[in-house]
Amino acid sequence: MTSTPSMTDKIALIDQWCSAARILPVITIEREADILPLADALAAGGLKVLEITLRSALGLSAIRLLREQRPELIVGAGTVLDAAMLEQAEAAGAQFIVSPGSTAELLDAALQSSLPLLPGVASASEIMLGYARGYRRFKLFPAEVCGGVAALKALGGPFGNIRFCPTGGVNARNARDYLAQSNVMCVGGTWMVDAKAVRAGDWAAIENATRQALQALDAAPPAELRATSTCVPSAPSSASCRPYDPVAAGVGPAASRPPYRDPEVFHEYRAPACRAVSPS
Repeated sequence: MTSTPSMTDKIALIDQWCSAARILPVITIEREADILPLADALAAGGLKVLEITLRSALGLSAIRLLREQRPELIVGAGTVLDAAMLEQAEAAGAQFIVSPGSTAELLDAALQSSLPLLPGVASASEIMLGYARGYRRFKLFPAEVCGGVAALKALGGPFGNIRFCPTGGVNARNARDYLAQSNVMCVGGTWMVDAKAVRAGDWAAIENATRQALQALDAAPPAELRATSTCVPSAPSSASCRPYDPVAAGVGPAASRPPYRDPEVFHEYRAPACRAVSPS
């Protein structure tokens, strides 16, 4: 009888797959005919770790087919809500489990499963619920609504050994800002899986979008966006300049703030005598 892998082994698997993937595409299958060509397009573009959600009736079938026909891919089940769905996903051949939230029932059931679980969290209390059971890797969901990059920075203080896969509101514009955080191992999203392209069977467009999504993570920002903060000569020597954080400045609640690094301009911190300048 095969023994259940330890939590340490499960964490190691999550780290291995997430660090290799960087982007975890979140896929909901609407037509059976799309399963293989969509996975092939994503793989050709560079994404070989896939989360197939159980939001549709074809979720389990898609996992089963991909495990049979595309064994080189790493295929997980997403939107797993309870122990029964966990059992079904495991029977279908899923290699990992992702949930949008955390319950004691699901967390306990996954401890007895051979599959690693990436539990969804939206608060410090939910993290602690999993932490008490040995979980150290979580899905921050919905990431942007929960506070985005600012929330991850704040959570990094009390939870120094926790790493996240932010999902929900992550897109081509802010993915690199999320991945720049030391407690982020990968991001989840759907922006490379354009619904119109899928409906049209335009797999070349999906492949190209996937490749561009990965290339964008490595590309240097344009020179005009690499503005830096500086202090004017009249500023006192103790003046501290840093990127502008709308939450810290009291401009608005975290849920409504713009991304920490606005892709249009790198804002200055609104301290006296500080301003943003572009490099000469």
